[in-house]
Amino acid sequence: MFVSVKALADTVTNIVLSGDPKQLGPIIRSGIAYKLGLEISYLEQLMARSAERLGKKVGFGIYLLPHPIFVDSWISIVKSVQNFRSHEAILRFPNEHFYEGDLIRRAPSQDINAYFGSFYLPNKKLPIVFK
Repeated sequence: MFVSVKALADTVTNIVLSGDPKQLGPIIRSGIAYKLGLEISYLEQLMARSAERLGKKVGFGIYLLPHPIFVDSWISIVKSVQNFRSHEAILRFPNEHFYEGDLIRRAPSQDINAYFGSFYLPNKKLPIVFK
């Protein structure tokens, strides 16, 4: 997996991977692709492999991890921790279970509280509806 990037990069190359492996991952319909391990995204594989090496947290949502190929090189993983869409009640579970408490709600209060008291909400104090 890392060999393909190594062929394209050296110690001064910056490679940016974007996504959130805690959300919807690759959808594999090919048996060959599945056997090759492509049901797990490259970003998720990189983060899992790097996490095994116990990177160090250097800021809120920022981690430095040893590079898997280049000795004395580091990989920076910057988690996007600001959420501009969801109410705290919706963020609480993923924040505690998947994001190590790093998520910050930045959605405007008037937007996320707009439907409180609505007859659509089974619990008038919780902005979640399951159908």
